Amino acid sequence: MSQVIFALGSILFLAYVFLVVFERTRIPDVLLLILVGVVLGPYVLGMTSPADYGKVGAVMSTVALVVVLLLGGIELDLQTLGTALRPTLLLTLVSFSATVALVAAFGAFVLGLSPLVRALYGKLAGTTVGEEEAGVQG
Repeated sequence: MSQVIFALGSILFLAYVFLVVFERTRIPDVLLLILVGVVLGPYVLGMTSPADYGKVGAVMSTVALVVVLLLGGIELDLQTLGTALRPTLLLTLVSFSATVALVAAFGAFVLGLSPLVRALYGKLAGTTVGEEEAGVQG
């Protein structure tokens, strides 16, 4: 386990070094990280395996999420957020309402569903369409 943590720390350090190399030479840092992964992986040096990273994957994903959210909050421009709020809400409400109405009408005329079931199907489909438009992945 300590070897895995050391390897992850080394990879994070190399990622920073490769970013500096990229800024100077325009060699993509991702390409260099892939090469390091191939060398350290099970086929060349055999120092690590994918199963080793599964042990600390939850911790690393949590740390990555915290960093991304922190940077997002720091770089958030409240004035831009305020000006985008009204059109965003309008688009969301219109698309949701249209989806609910279309699915409910389909349920009524084609499937012959009761009003309560039509409304539930319409609201279910409306929330699904809203997530797709917003780019939400689940």
